[in-house]
Amino acid sequence: MTIDVYPWPPVAPRKWLWTWDHPVSVSPSVVDGAEDISQAFAPRRVAHVEVHGRRDGHAAGFMEMLKRLLEGQVNAVRLESWPVNWHLDATRSKNANASLLQWTDGGPVTWTDDGAPVQWIQGAPVSSINVLATGWTELNVSVPTANALVVRPGEYIDVVHSTGTITAQVLAPAYSNAGGTAVVRVLETLPALSDAAIYTGQRDSAVFRATKLPMSPQNVEGDWTFAWEFRQVFELEAGGFNELETSPWG
Repeated sequence: MTIDVYPWPPVAPRKWLWTWDHPVSVSPSVVDGAEDISQAFAPRRVAHVEVHGRRDGHAAGFMEMLKRLLEGQVNAVRLESWPVNWHLDATRSKNANASLLQWTDGGPVTWTDDGAPVQWIQGAPVSSINVLATGWTELNVSVPTANALVVRPGEYIDVVHSTGTITAQVLAPAYSNAGGTAVVRVLETLPALSDAAIYTGQRDSAVFRATKLPMSPQNVEGDWTFAWEFRQVFELEAGGFNELETSPWG
């Protein structure tokens, strides 16, 4: 059967964790005791979220309603990642942004080149995408700021191109040189794209089931917190997702 997937309510967290779990199987050798370690199941995201009970005066109510909607651990919630590095640093990482331009004139304006649709992209163009002999993928990017930090390790970028958007996670810090060129190394393997640009400061997204439902007594004075533990659930193993088109939060 399908499960209902709800959006996270409009409550800002006070603490968060967004990371990956890689389950492994360990089989000791009966001959010499050496361990044979292999991946047991598909890697999946895990998340920890804590919120204040008094924030905006509504947070505790939102948390209780979310528990009701999830029906314990039957239904799921879609979460978007929070910054891996310090959140204030993340808000300042805007040196390489790109987005699709929308042209209108009483309706969409169509641009073509020999009959093929043309996409206009603004931002930090990618001059080349190279897969190194080591297996890592590097993007050569032109940015407007010279000698500057472009993106930090662990951050997500969107690689925008004419046929869609690919989200990738950055492996190492990238700095632009005096000419405004930066080399961004990512974990994911990307196809060769001739018309790509990148957008930094993006967010990962996944569907989660709660593995720990918060039980948070209210204090007579002061604040209190709700602590959630989440583990990603895949659509195939859930029997399908019913992502609600209308948010319950208004």
